[in-house]
Amino acid sequence: MSFTTSSFFAFCILFFSGYALLRGRARGVFLLLASCYFYGSWDVRFLALLLASVLVDFSVGLALARAQGPRRRLVLAISLAFNLGVLGFFKYAGFFVESAAELLARLGWSVPTPALDIVLPVGISFYTFQTLAYTVDVYRGRLEPCRDLLDFALYVMFFPQLVAGPIERPERLLPQMAAVSRQPWRPNWSGIALIAIGLFKKIVLADGVHAYANPLSSPGSAYPAALWFATYAFAFQIYWDFSGYSDIAIGLARLLGVELMTNFRAPYAATGPSDFWRRWHISLSEWLRDYLYVPLGGNRDGAWRTYRNLFLTMLIGGLWHGAAWHFVLWGAFHGLLLIVARAVSGRIPLPSPRWARPLRALAFFHLTCLAWALFRAPTLEACALAFRKLLLFDGLELGPWLTHLAELRELRTIAAWFIAFVAAWLLQVLRPESSKELAERLWRWPALPRALALASLAYLAMLLAPLDPPDFIYFRF
Repeated sequence: MSFTTSSFFAFCILFFSGYALLRGRARGVFLLLASCYFYGSWDVRFLALLLASVLVDFSVGLALARAQGPRRRLVLAISLAFNLGVLGFFKYAGFFVESAAELLARLGWSVPTPALDIVLPVGISFYTFQTLAYTVDVYRGRLEPCRDLLDFALYVMFFPQLVAGPIERPERLLPQMAAVSRQPWRPNWSGIALIAIGLFKKIVLADGVHAYANPLSSPGSAYPAALWFATYAFAFQIYWDFSGYSDIAIGLARLLGVELMTNFRAPYAATGPSDFWRRWHISLSEWLRDYLYVPLGGNRDGAWRTYRNLFLTMLIGGLWHGAAWHFVLWGAFHGLLLIVARAVSGRIPLPSPRWARPLRALAFFHLTCLAWALFRAPTLEACALAFRKLLLFDGLELGPWLTHLAELRELRTIAAWFIAFVAAWLLQVLRPESSKELAERLWRWPALPRALALASLAYLAMLLAPLDPPDFIYFRF
């Protein structure tokens, strides 16, 4: 059940009607049942897997409170083995089997490869990282274990952010889930504005530009200029798509009186790789920093180990996105950017005046776009071909492509989208704010202008909705 479907709209009407009538623990139980229904609507078979994750990590948290000495590591290992084992089997088993068979074939050994038709449970990468954050924090002594199964189940299964984040921290979300059953309902009505903004981003902007990113799927038949346009298109498609989902999720949570963390803050205004990861998918980048980069040693043991830790963290971050080598290559690309930026920091003077910031942001935006070409291209061969065409303009001539566009009357549409990309980038650089801040400012408008603005966003979303809309991109991860 996607946020942009009529079935989800009907679900919300029924859910909020019931939620408003209930009090106390009954409200929490109702929210949990609604979350079970929401997740089960994707594939009811995997609801048992999600519930098993809840029970295992809830029990591990209680066991960690009682365990002493080396036994605590053993208890934590149960959580790590279960969560990473489940994630590894469903998401990576086929990838590793196929990669091993291909490597052996290159070495001259022919090994029959078993056919693994494994369905990926939706949202498994998100809720696995969220439950792991809980058990690791309890193990470190940073968090008292949750002793109420309902509160913990809501922490893991809270439906607005269950499928694609933000990946919340237990110290932020667990107290809010406890408040659902113990305190009066205090909705933040600015969530309506966030939902409207998110729907507009997804339906009008991301879905509107979806088709123009397709040349990255088969760069061999694409003209270099078309490939650059496709790269710009995908850069904004994935941003509008994923940030739109986050806006809707945060907006829904606000209507329930729950505040989720900001997941995007004008990422294309970033002037460097560290700045980018403080703005893009913030919940994942902070998780990788606190639960992977810092435990590896962070920047404590000299430059070379710092570079190693950065590279390994981004490799795993790339693999988190999908079981394919081009995702690993995407992570490696960002890891190298972080290493180079850290190596030259303070050694190469960069222009500091205010007018220089847009130029630095523009330069880094193009590096980010090159990384998105790796992310979108389906194979390593496609990545190599796309890079050759993007950087060397190696391929068919520009003239026939422009003639072809003119014949198809697509040139005006592409020109309009290109102007929209430039305007969107400039808006982020000149006013780098999150959708939360935009929604709060919109909600402070007088009632009539606010209603007209929200109605306009809703009308455009209905008017421009494609007949066969693509799903949210991050549902695949």
